[in-house]
Amino acid sequence: MNRCNKCNVLIENNLKKCPLCLSETEVISDEYDCSYPEIKKSQLNDIIKKLFLFLAVGGSVVCFFVNIYIGGIPWSMICVAGYFYLYFSAKVFFVKARNIPLNIMLQIILLSITVPVVDYAIGWVGWSIDYVLPLVQIAGSVVLFVFGLLKPIKFSEYIFYIFMVAFFGIIPFVLLMLNLVSVIWPSIACVLYSFLSLLYMLVFARRKFNNELQKRLHT
Repeated sequence: MNRCNKCNVLIENNLKKCPLCLSETEVISDEYDCSYPEIKKSQLNDIIKKLFLFLAVGGSVVCFFVNIYIGGIPWSMICVAGYFYLYFSAKVFFVKARNIPLNIMLQIILLSITVPVVDYAIGWVGWSIDYVLPLVQIAGSVVLFVFGLLKPIKFSEYIFYIFMVAFFGIIPFVLLMLNLVSVIWPSIACVLYSFLSLLYMLVFARRKFNNELQKRLHT
């Protein structure tokens, strides 16, 4: 059993930090009752994750050699990107199925990587960085914000991911500064939206963001 001197409460387990104020707790007794049920690792989830990994690696290798044999455009890159997109999406979903903001942010990251690979494989038209990359980040940030409003109790948790997605807005900005985009309005819209998101958190949700950041740094 531990004790939090700041909150003046007893904690009936061996938590090193108080769940209320995150302060260090004092050990009073080595004996404690674990009120949490023992969670057994699901063998089915392990089998499914290994199956996805097998299909991703095996399918990528097969497509690569078939592409070399028949020639043509490097369409195998599209298959490889698609396989690993599905693999990482499924892996995080099985581990963190209830963490909706994490899954949304993962989709933004995976799409931001996968789509340029597809664009390159078909001859690089530039649509991936002109339209998809900035618009996906805007859409993902809007979805996170809406989910946060629908779940006000967990809004602090969503704020952290909104900040991370807004921080990714630096990528379209860099591409814009390097003159790598042909259509500039999606990138400008993404940069402005990211700036407004960061400004909103600094003005209206600064305390919630600081608390969430402190909680994650002390975890």
